[in-house]
Formats: sequence, structure tokens, C-alpha cells
Amino acid sequence: MSDPNGGTIRATREALREGRTTSQAVVQACLRRIEARHRELNAFVAVHAEAALETADRCDRERAAGIDRGPLHGIPVALKDNFDCAGEPTTACSRAFRDNIAERDAESVARLRAAGAIIIGKTNMHELAYGGTGEVSSAGPARNPLDPDRLAGGSSSGSAVAVAAGMVPAALGSDTGGSVRIPAAACGVVGFKPTLGAISTRGVMPLSWTLDHVGPLARTVRDAACLAGALAEPGTSLAAVSGLAADTAVLPARVGVARFPGLALEPAVEAAFEAALAGLQQAGCDIARFELEHTREAHVSWLAIMYPEASARYREALASRYQDFDPAVRTQLEAGCHIDATSYLRAQRFRAFYARRIRELAAGYDVICMPTLPTVAPRIGQQTVELPSGTVTTQDAMTFSNLTANLLGWPAITLPVPVQAGAMPVGMTLLGRSGDDVQLLRSAAAVESFLRSC
Repeated sequence: MSDPNGGTIRATREALREGRTTSQAVVQACLRRIEARHRELNAFVAVHAEAALETADRCDRERAAGIDRGPLHGIPVALKDNFDCAGEPTTACSRAFRDNIAERDAESVARLRAAGAIIIGKTNMHELAYGGTGEVSSAGPARNPLDPDRLAGGSSSGSAVAVAAGMVPAALGSDTGGSVRIPAAACGVVGFKPTLGAISTRGVMPLSWTLDHVGPLARTVRDAACLAGALAEPGTSLAAVSGLAADTAVLPARVGVARFPGLALEPAVEAAFEAALAGLQQAGCDIARFELEHTREAHVSWLAIMYPEASARYREALASRYQDFDPAVRTQLEAGCHIDATSYLRAQRFRAFYARRIRELAAGYDVICMPTLPTVAPRIGQQTVELPSGTVTTQDAMTFSNLTANLLGWPAITLPVPVQAGAMPVGMTLLGRSGDDVQLLRSAAAVESFLRSC
């Protein structure tokens, strides 16, 4: 990108501190890019241009007075439309909530403001965050910036598009079954879901309160770490991560590569993923492969937890504004009302069992690695995906590899792997143990640096 912000938090921060640009200029550049591609990509549902420019002016005056709020001072950030932003609508891209005006900022938004970040607007998303495609939205689907005829992935679709298209250096998303990591992989950026509870979900419209996470989308691992560190709950290991330095990034010595039984990869994904693994092995990583057990049961249990929790949250809205929900989301909300307590409790019991099994497995590795998606971004309107193992729904193709991290509550990050020129992005996920966010980010930064050098 030729604009003064360089496309990353780090480059923007350096340019601001060295006086080579101003926050006003950075915001204006972002607004120009948003305007230039809005009709094509549909990434934003609201742009807070006037407020962003006012905040940028304040940041510039603070910097001139010697005040430095940290690495996000004067950096534009976008919010998924399920984050409360005081005085602004929070609709989760559902007509049922078009009149929902936030009284106060979400906790993560308040922390962004305290860190000097500039809120530039709200991004498009899958309605209520209830889907992995990004196609269902009161604003219409967000479109993949590498091929606007393809999905951006969901549910944090607009946030991924905004970052990938260079509209903003970073954005926030929520993640219940991959909703940060799916669109990040589909659009070729970094998406990080931290340990459950490491970043507050207060003020974020919930989907499933025992599965929901907040996470950043950015152009690099270090940018994602910078944002996550500013948002982290005090006392968590993540709170110390904003200063992630290049010399602390070390390739993981032992990498466990997980495959999902019955879910073969699309040939283009297989080729890119295997080439990345081969490179890591040549660099000295010990690569061990295994099939992840109980993945079908995990999928069923994830649904049996998410569906009733979502239906409990939106039961009153479903009754009073039935026609305002998209039919697909309405069907999911209705289905959740019919999952009984016994099924829900059995799913939670399986969740505990699954966590024990994965803990035992993970003890032998520094990180667990897997393809983020078995396919490149499907086309808009595409209902199924043809894989070598058979036909799956587009929704299942997007979520099946990602829900494990939410069931466990463990940190996971996706980063793009090298692909042939003109090819759609392919993502690699690294999964760490609960609370090991810093170590995971260090490993991811080293893997990212290595893959970019290939």
C-alpha cells in the first residue's frame, strides 16, 4: 500500500512517531479506501467519519504535546457490528435490532479508546454471528476482496474484508466456532482467538455465552498481538503481549499436525498446506501427524450447546419480531428451543471429556497445527462444497475444523500460507494450550516470518 500508514499497525505507529504522517492523514487515507471499494465489497455498515477525524485531530495534538498512549495511539480500528459503541446502533446486521442504540461502549471498545485507537466504523457480519459464511446479513453479503464473487467467510466477514482490502490496519471480531479465523483465512489475513475470557465479551451481543470469544484481525501476527494485548483482561498472560518482540519469536520444535477424519482437503488447499509443512520441517520443526478423534461428536456437541444458548438469548426478540429475522437464522433460533436440558448437559459433559483428551494429546507438542479451512473461499450462493471425501454444506466446510478451539476455550490463530500467484488464500491454524497465548503468538510470529521468506 502506498499510503503513509503502510497497511500495518507497526508501520503506521513508526510513521506517526517519526513525524512522517499524522493521524488525520491516516484516517483520511482509510476513508478514501473505504469509499473507493464500498459498493464492490460491502465491508462496512456504518462509517463514523466525522468522529474518527475528530479523534485523529485529538491524537495529533496529544502527540505534539508529548503524550503517547502506546502502540495503538492514533491507529484506526473497525468494529464488528455486534460490539456496542456508545450512541451508535448495534444491530448484529439483523433487522430485528435496527433500533438498538448502545448506551455505553463494550469493554473492549472502552479499552481501545483508552489506548488512543480511533474507531472508524462498524463492519458487516453474518446476522447475529450465527453462521460461518458471512452471506446472511441485513446489509447483504460482504464480498471477498480477492474475488468479489466469492464469500468472505463469517461471521466476522466485514472485519476481514476491511483489513484484507487495506481499509483499516486492524479490526475486531467475535468467535463462537471460528468466526474470527474463518474469514481471516478466506481473505488472507491473520485472525486470533485468545483463551476463553482473556478478552472481555461484555457489551458484545452474545450468541453462545460459554463459547463466545473476542479477537483481533490484522495483517500480521505482531499487529494482532498488539491489539490483543491492549484488550486483555488484567491479570491474564495476554495482558503482557503487546510488546511481542522479534527476538522472542522462535519456531516451535514439535508440531502436531491434526487431520479430521472424513474431511479431505481440496487439492489447492492440500498442496499449499503440505508445502508449508515441508518448509517448516526443513527448517528444523519436528512434524508428527495424527487424526483428531471424536470430531463428529464434537460437532454435534458444539451445536447442542450453541443452539439452546442462542435461543435463550433471543427468545423474546424471536417472539416479538419474528419476521425481522432472516429465515435461515430464524430456523436456527427455533431449532434451539427444541433442544432439551438433557441433551445440553450431555454436550457439556462431552465437552469436558474432549478437553481432557486434547490436553493429553497436546502434551507431546509445542503447538497443534491444522488447515483452517478445507476449501478456498466458496462462491456467493454456493450451498455445498465438493471435497475429495464427499459433499459437505458450505457452513460445515467453514466451521468443522474451527469449532474445537471454542469447545476447549484454547487460543488459536490462523495465518496465510504461500500460494501460487493469483490463487485464493489458504490458512494455517496453530492451536495452543489454555493460557499459553503469549507462547502461541511467539510461535505464530516465527512461522509467519519463515513462510513469508519462502
